[in-house]
This record gives sequence, C-alpha cells and structure tokens, in this order.
Amino acid sequence: MSTTRYIAVVIAFAGIGRDAYAHGIAGNRHFPGTLTFDDPAITDEWPTEVSSFKHPAGDGMDVTNKAITSSFSRLLTPTLLVGIDTGWIERSRSGFPSQAGPDMTSLNLKSLVYENDPHETLVSASFAWGIAHSGSQAIGADQATTFQPGLFFGKGFGDVPDNFSWLRPFAITGAVTPAFVTSHKSSVSAVTPGGQLAPVLTPTPNIFHWRVALEFSTL
Repeated sequence: MSTTRYIAVVIAFAGIGRDAYAHGIAGNRHFPGTLTFDDPAITDEWPTEVSSFKHPAGDGMDVTNKAITSSFSRLLTPTLLVGIDTGWIERSRSGFPSQAGPDMTSLNLKSLVYENDPHETLVSASFAWGIAHSGSQAIGADQATTFQPGLFFGKGFGDVPDNFSWLRPFAITGAVTPAFVTSHKSSVSAVTPGGQLAPVLTPTPNIFHWRVALEFSTL
C-alpha cells in the first residue's frame, strides 16, 4: 500500500537589515505562516524550507521529492514588498535514475491592503510571475510563463460577544492563489524503453489553489 509522507524543516530570517520585529499582528492576534501558504502580512524575511515528500506515483510505486526552497522578500514601502522564490529538487523513483535540478523561479509583489486591529483582521494581495524555462526539464519544472494573483487573509475571533467567549482563542487564515499558464504544454524528461532520457511534452493546466488553516492562540 502506498503512503504519503511529508517532512519539512523551516528556517526563517526576519527583519533583514534592521532590528528584528514581530509581524503578522492585528490587535492581540498573531497570524503565523504555515508550511503550505504565507501569512497575510508583509515584512523583510528570508524563509528557507528543507523538505522530503513521498507520495504514490499511481502505478504502484512511490516517488520521493527532496527539496530546498527559499523565498526572499524586501519591503519597498511599509505596505509593499518585492520578493523572489526559487528552489532545488531531487526526485527519485524505484527502478529509475534520480533526477535533480532547479525549480521554477518566481518574482512577486505583495501588498497589505486592509488591517483592522479591533477586529483582528489582515488582508493582503499579491501577484507572482513565474519566469519561463527557469526550472529544470528533468524534474518537470521547465514550464512556460505563469501568472499567479493571490489573496491572503486572517481573521481572529477575539472580538466576539461574551456569549461566545470560547471562540476567542481561535482564528482562521487562508490563501486563494490561482495559477495561469501561457502555454498548456511543458517539457519533462522521460525514460525510454532503452533506458535513455528523452524530452516529452505533457499537459500543463491552469490550477486553482486554495488553503485554509484553523489556528489557536493561548494569549
């Protein structure tokens, strides 16, 4: 039976070039980032993630991706940042040679568009540009240009009436980030019957990403 296993270690540097400070705060609420999507705030930071992801390939065998991903962000104004995302992936599969190479590199802008401290609310918007052919063909990251608008939000329940005070430690954060490609074909390396690697074209669809997290604070 195939299983999915995900292990990740995240290292983050905040407050680059200045005294480190907490961010992602609205009123008495702190909205931390998660392993799968960013927090709704903006700041100077350089998070780097080292991960190992094992999942079934659909043919009875498992594929393991070992990756190092990094995202560098720098504030242009107190409410606007520019950033770059990149990474390196090694992919292994039983009976096939391991493949490794860079993931697609993306440039992005992110802006804080709404903050309400009494109601513990943050909303930010972003736009990412995936640079065409910046990723490796060997790992299936050799794609055409992608455009990814995004909306990130966080809402704490510290403002609910006394009758619902049990909800006050909770908060909801989420992200909606559709990805649109300029070409619906991408080139990947496949193993031929003779054991050689050859490029093949595979479909590349538009993808609608959405993620939600329920958070609990002891403060």
